[in-house]
Amino acid sequence: MREETRKGVPTKTCPYKLASIPRLAVCPFSGRKQRKKNLILGTWNVRTPMDRENSSRPERRIALVARELARYRIDMAALSETRLPEEGSVAERKGGYTFFWKGKSKDEDRIHGVGLAIKTSLLKQLPDLPTSINERLMKIRFPLDRSRHATIISAYAPTLTSSDEAKEAFYEELNTLVKDVPPSDKLFLLGDFNARVGANYNNWNGVLGLHGIGRLNSNGLMVLSMCAENQLAITNTMFRQADKYKTTWLHPRSRQWHLIDFVICRQRDIRDVKITRAMRGAECWTDHRLNRCILSLHIIPPHRKMPKTIKPAYNVARLKNSQQRNEFADDLDDRLIAHGPLTGCPTQQWEQFKSLVTESARATIGPRKRIHQDWFDENDETIKSLLDNKQKAFIEWQNDPSSTSKHDRFKHLQRQAQTTLRKMQDKWWEDKAEEVQRYADTQNSKMFYSAIKEVYGPMKPCTAPLLTVDGSTLLKEKRSINARWREHFCTLLNRPSTVESHALDLITQKPTVHCLDLPPTMEEVMKAISQTNSGKAPGMDGIPAEIFKSAGPVALESFFSLLTNIWEGEEIPKELRNATVISLFKNKGSKTDCGNYRGISLLPIAGKILARVMANRLVIHVSEDNLPEAQCGFRPNRSTADMIFVD
Repeated sequence: MREETRKGVPTKTCPYKLASIPRLAVCPFSGRKQRKKNLILGTWNVRTPMDRENSSRPERRIALVARELARYRIDMAALSETRLPEEGSVAERKGGYTFFWKGKSKDEDRIHGVGLAIKTSLLKQLPDLPTSINERLMKIRFPLDRSRHATIISAYAPTLTSSDEAKEAFYEELNTLVKDVPPSDKLFLLGDFNARVGANYNNWNGVLGLHGIGRLNSNGLMVLSMCAENQLAITNTMFRQADKYKTTWLHPRSRQWHLIDFVICRQRDIRDVKITRAMRGAECWTDHRLNRCILSLHIIPPHRKMPKTIKPAYNVARLKNSQQRNEFADDLDDRLIAHGPLTGCPTQQWEQFKSLVTESARATIGPRKRIHQDWFDENDETIKSLLDNKQKAFIEWQNDPSSTSKHDRFKHLQRQAQTTLRKMQDKWWEDKAEEVQRYADTQNSKMFYSAIKEVYGPMKPCTAPLLTVDGSTLLKEKRSINARWREHFCTLLNRPSTVESHALDLITQKPTVHCLDLPPTMEEVMKAISQTNSGKAPGMDGIPAEIFKSAGPVALESFFSLLTNIWEGEEIPKELRNATVISLFKNKGSKTDCGNYRGISLLPIAGKILARVMANRLVIHVSEDNLPEAQCGFRPNRSTADMIFVD
């Protein structure tokens, strides 16, 4: 293999032959050889993920893009010409990718747009979310290990026919963004630059390699100048390979292929690039080829404190069947009898009771299997067959581009796939609309809202950027976002009291109600259990209300004994007091403002039952004698809606 001595050029002129050979490492624990996973980047001009012009949200074109990215094992991909409005993100549940985009406002034309597609499994390891600069630039910075970081910039440059002002503004902003990257970072600049850089490596030593293609144009001169100023190298020109594996865009008039999509890195980091290659087999209704770059870099997962075991959601729907309900009740009673009386302090007793309930629920009713309703995923086999046929025709045409028959066959299958997908989508939504309407006609509100929630669309990431208290800084780091939420709820829920002490002294002293101090009775506990709402999310323990309602006599007696010990010992287990706070967007205002979210607390059902016992006592012995007539909330046979009709 011939060696190259030119500065900035890899020592081996055909490393693409070595890229397919996995690097092996010895596991220190097992002694077996394991493959080291390389970081694989991509850049692709997808033209638009919008399936239809009148659609207000990303349609399932992103699912097709996700399939192609997964087929080539891309970890992160820079997307160009997304044409999606505003800024947002959407996760493809089955596709395995989360898409971030930045475009123009809704009032402007849907042109330009830039984005990033990141593997959802990889996104969980990254501390930061992508940062949007404008509709042409987006970046993300993440750690490779404890001492090294990498910065990826997704770019979509103006075309050759754009105004000089637009080009100068873009490259000025891009140059500033590159200079702001810490010098120690691994920098990768990906995207569609709409530029031809040519093959004159003598004049652009270190920027271009020996294997460039085409002629230089004015846009290419701007790219080369920017790279030379910042000591960057265009990796597409560094590897000896056939021209068909370099070119990325087909000119619509001349029908000639050109290299205009680049993967750029620092000149000193060329050694990290194993191969940059255009993937001719990737097709998704675009005239650009997918560029794939394999790096000898690895993202080492951070060592985080392992969370507690996640409690599965139980299939409580099975408890509606009397046979299943009796089976669960008998199994739980048998386990409690075999265990004997609960011992220790209230916290230890609760742990014993919870453990037995969890084991019995897991053995008898099992976990609930969540089925994501989606027309694309439900027709996976049919869609896969359509795309495979189209893909085969596309490969045949790529191998013989002069064949008119193969080109026509590919175009026919492409149109057929798109038409079939749209008909499939319309039919699925019509059937789903009829189902939702049927729930509405039968006044089944639970299933009505559940059906709407299930089919509303792809899952969105739970982490959203937030503004600081003064509104000056946008937080995108996960730790900063969590700290901001903690600060917001601490301020909201821990407000100082404004009641003056002398005002309390003026209130007439009521007689002491001694019965409020007595331990709860079995009748009070049974009433509190029946008052809990079914179908509600449980707390940290994962035990829903249906479990308590289906419990047998032995289990109820054990739970009653536990509540009595808590009452007499005046010690409430920490798990019964702690709540998981969930923030829900109010669908008004900016999503970056914490004040536009409604916080709800998920409390354990056992803690709710104990609180209900105390609330029932207060309503009976205190509210009727002390609350004014104008107060209707939390009183029997009254409601706040009744006040509307009061004269």
